[in-house]
Amino acid sequence: MKIGLTYTGTPEKHENYVRWLKDGEEIEVIRLSVEGGDIDSCDALVLSGGVDIHPSFYGGVLDYASRPLEWRPERDAFEKTVLERAWESGKPVLGVCRGLQLINVCCGGR
Repeated sequence: MKIGLTYTGTPEKHENYVRWLKDGEEIEVIRLSVEGGDIDSCDALVLSGGVDIHPSFYGGVLDYASRPLEWRPERDAFEKTVLERAWESGKPVLGVCRGLQLINVCCGGR
């Protein structure tokens, strides 16, 4: 089985996800990021945690309590595309923290 995992932004956090997903099993984890990775070769998708989604993706305000120092709109756009491709091909999807927020936004949520 191949699982596509979106890159969290730090090598340490990403490796934690990889260890969790493999858990001693023969699972190949494919890193997906704006730099590369192919969701079409994967059997499933995990959208990882990370910095908040840019408010422009859901009509929100830029100034709110606990907002991040910086957003990653290029990651938002990439993961939206990967999520839509996974849905189109019927792949199972799991969103963790930020990943679940992205799913919500892509379904019209705020």
